[in-house]
Parts: sequence; structure tokens; C-alpha cells
Amino acid sequence: MNRYFFGSIRYLLVVFLFPLLSFGTAFSQALTLDEAIRIGLEKNPNILRAQEDINVAKSQQLQARSALIPKIEAKATYMPNSLEKTAVPEAFKSVMPDLDMTNEYSLELNFIQPLFTGGKIWYANQQASLNVSVSREKLRQTQNELILSITQAFDGVILAREYIQVMQEAINLTEENLQVIRARYRNGETLEFEVLRAEVELLNLKPQLIEARNKLELANSGLKFLLGMDPNEKLEVLGNLTPSEFNPDLNSCLQTALEKRPEVAQLNYQKEIVHHLVKSSQAGYLPDLAAVFQYTEQSFNHINKGWEKGYNGLLVLSVPIFNGFYTHGKIKEAKGLLASVSIGLNQLKDGIRLEVEQAYLNLNQSREIVAASQETVKKAERSVEIAKAQYAVGYITSLDMMGARLALTQARTSYLKSLYDFIVAKAQMEKAMGTIGEKI
Repeated sequence: MNRYFFGSIRYLLVVFLFPLLSFGTAFSQALTLDEAIRIGLEKNPNILRAQEDINVAKSQQLQARSALIPKIEAKATYMPNSLEKTAVPEAFKSVMPDLDMTNEYSLELNFIQPLFTGGKIWYANQQASLNVSVSREKLRQTQNELILSITQAFDGVILAREYIQVMQEAINLTEENLQVIRARYRNGETLEFEVLRAEVELLNLKPQLIEARNKLELANSGLKFLLGMDPNEKLEVLGNLTPSEFNPDLNSCLQTALEKRPEVAQLNYQKEIVHHLVKSSQAGYLPDLAAVFQYTEQSFNHINKGWEKGYNGLLVLSVPIFNGFYTHGKIKEAKGLLASVSIGLNQLKDGIRLEVEQAYLNLNQSREIVAASQETVKKAERSVEIAKAQYAVGYITSLDMMGARLALTQARTSYLKSLYDFIVAKAQMEKAMGTIGEKI
């Protein structure tokens, strides 16, 4: 009985508690760069805020359009009269014995349609529509900046991971060499000093490995922050530092940047907005015309127990004569803004040209460094092979062997850094051209 009871308890614990424990375990994701970019564009707070800005602009556009639609207003009024029946003069009572001045009611329905405003409503609608386009370009700019940041962070994780591998290989090579030196020392072929120097070299490498692992953790945390992920969620980055061929022409890059950069599009839209603002301000000198239709029902208990109905239609023409130079000031302000936006647009284009040229030079430089670093690694690896063979027969000292290993570690580290720099330079070039967002 007891065995059956405790067996049942164990079964219930396995069935019910194990899923709960599994649910509490941090979820792990393995992501490629494209998948990381997709998640970042869905969850990053800056993207979400930019999307809400578009919704705000659309709401403002709806408000501007409402000025074109007729306005219908209903109003009901109840007014109790403080004059009591006892206060009614006798002369009125003899004529109207049922006179009651205690309540008055009225219902009113107004229909208002603007017919002519000098273009102010139309220009306001154009500005609101262009503001939506500006918000969309700001979202595209935010997306481009985020993609660049994710690319840098993602490949930064790979760089840190592969640097750990380089350091581990350096430690393995040093440990292998230490075993050889110890064997030679036991055979009386070398001095204890050689053993101590090899041991010190090994001990110096281990802190570097620990530092590399910490950098990997920091790189992972930075990437998860950009992706809007839970810091406790495990993340595995897939891929390696593999540069793709990218050798664009500078003139075509400059032309593409001026055509596709969202910052240029934003200022072009801003220029159109201010142009419409100038026209809208000038319309302040023109009259406004509106059609008004009114329908009313009223009830006066002291005169008639029923309701009196009436309606009328009218045209309302408002002509500005003098407003204290307000319209003149608005026009000057709008023209000043237009000139300022035009100057800013030209300045932005000059800055983009400089950014593209710098990115182009960095790209070419990093490409050449990758080729040189790759050749250096090959020669360093061959140098270590020769050094190992020569040390085994006593042609060189352990110090020479140490120098060859150190040169190999430095060459591999420089090569990894050059690969990362090239990949980032390519992404910066695409961002400078405004094409980095085309991968989404």
C-alpha cells in the first residue's frame, strides 16, 4: 500500500511539476543575421515608437480632412422661467387665463459647410498628408540605423566567439610546447629556466581567454538589447565572419545615396510642407464663405402648448479687413522657414556625400587589410610548423618558438578583426547609400 502510494506521488510529481520546471527554464534561440534583423524590426522600442508616430500623423491627417466635411450640430435648451403665475399682471390674466410662464424649451439643428476658404483647408490637408510621409521616412531611417547596429552587434558576437577559439588554440599550442620542454628538461637537454618561461607564457594566456569570454557575454547582452529580448533568454548566434564581394563605384554610390536616403526624402517633404504653409498664410488675405442651414423647434408654455417649427438657410461671407499685420507676419515666418529648410537640404546632401566617400574609402581599406592579414596568417602558421621542427632538434631556443607562436596568435587576431571591419564597412556603405533596409 505504501509502495503504491509513494509510487503515485512520484508519478504526479513527474507529470505536473516537470512541465512547470521546464517552463521556468530560460528559452533558447538560435538566430541567423537575417532572423535577428527581423526580430529587431518587430520588437525594438525605437521601431515601435516610430510606428506610433505614423499613427499620430494619420490621426492628424484625419483631423485636417474633417474641415472639408459638413458640420452638423444639435442643441437642446430648457429654460425655467423664474416668473411665477402669481406675479403675472391682472391685465394678462384676463386676456390669457391659462398663461404659464414657468418653462421654455427649444431644439436646434445646425448644418455648416465651408464653401471657400482661400485654399487654407486644402493646404492644411496637403501638409497633413506630407507629415504622414515624413513619419514613414523617419521609420525607414530608424530601421536603417537599427539594421546597421544589429549587424555590428551580431558580427561582434561572432568576433568574440572566434577570438575565444584563437586564444584556446594558442593555449593548446603553448601546452603542447610545454610538454616538449618538460620532456627535454627531464632528459637533461634544457634548463629549468626554459620550463619556467613556458609555464609563465601559458599563465599569461589564460587571463586573456577569461577576458575574451567576458567580452562574448557583453556582446550577447548588447545584441539582445537591440532585439528587444529578455536579458535572461539564451541566444545562440549562427554563422561566421565570411565577407561577401562588394566593390561598388563611388559615383553610383553617391547618386544612389541622394536618391534613396530617408533623410533626403524627409527634408524634401518638409520643403513641400513649408511651401504649402506659405500658400496657406497668403490665403489669410482672402475671404471665407460658408453655407449655414438651421432648423429649430420651440415651445413656450405661456403662449402655446405645442411646438413652433422654423428653418432658414444663409450664406456667411467673412472678409478680412485688418488683423494687426498678423497675416503679413505669418507669411514672412513661412518664407523664412522655407529658406531655412532649403539651406538644410543642401547641407544634408553635402554631408551625405562626405559620409559616402568616407564609407567608400573605409571599405576599400578594409578589403586590402583582409587580403594582407590572410596572407600573414598563412605565413605565421608555416613559421610555427618550421619552428616546432627546428626546436625538436635543438636548432632554435624556446624563446624563438614562443615568438613564432605569439606572431601566429597576433596574425589570427588581426585577421579576425579585419574580417569584422570589412563586414561592418560594407554595412556602413549600404547604410550611407540608403540601401541597407532593402534586405528586409
